[in-house]
Amino acid sequence: MPSTDSQEAADPQRQTKLQRRQSLLRLLCQIRTSKQWSTLPAILTKLHKLQRRLHPNEVPFTPRAVSAILSSTSKSELLRHGIWVTFFGAKYMPIVLTNQGYAQQWSELSARHDNLETGKLPCTCRFGKALAASKGAGNNKDCVTSGMRKQREVARYFGSHDYNAGRHCATTSEHHSNCLCWHPPTSGHLHSWRRGYEK
Repeated sequence: MPSTDSQEAADPQRQTKLQRRQSLLRLLCQIRTSKQWSTLPAILTKLHKLQRRLHPNEVPFTPRAVSAILSSTSKSELLRHGIWVTFFGAKYMPIVLTNQGYAQQWSELSARHDNLETGKLPCTCRFGKALAASKGAGNNKDCVTSGMRKQREVARYFGSHDYNAGRHCATTSEHHSNCLCWHPPTSGHLHSWRRGYEK
């Protein structure tokens, strides 16, 4: 049976790791990436500025520490904070996307609903309702017009042959960015953003 001294020594370490994770998630919630993927060094630059302003006595986060915390945090907890992460393997730094509107909508809805699950998230935006209406689920003319206009704008944006058109899309989701059904742009084409950790 382990001694109580070793248990007491382990508890502060576990508590410190938990505090560091919560601190990182709270700071990431306040960082804006304009709902686009960002490299970890770009995120860390903003993170360190915020950390120096809000928690000047805290040890700055390193790229490996941030990556380890994000990989050990469950997807549902990251979503609650409006954070998406794409990993490229152990040798490369991940890319990160934050959406403050999503996190705010989540906290507002979770305050009203006790059993809010990530698998059954309600649509909270007007465009989702417009999309349903345009498919015959409703008859609100304004919503249908708004939904069809949005679809035309997305098709024109991604179908454009202008230089660099569609490269950094505002969103590929049919839902508004503060809707719980919103999803980030795909990241499969961003493999060239892979950056290794500094030795």
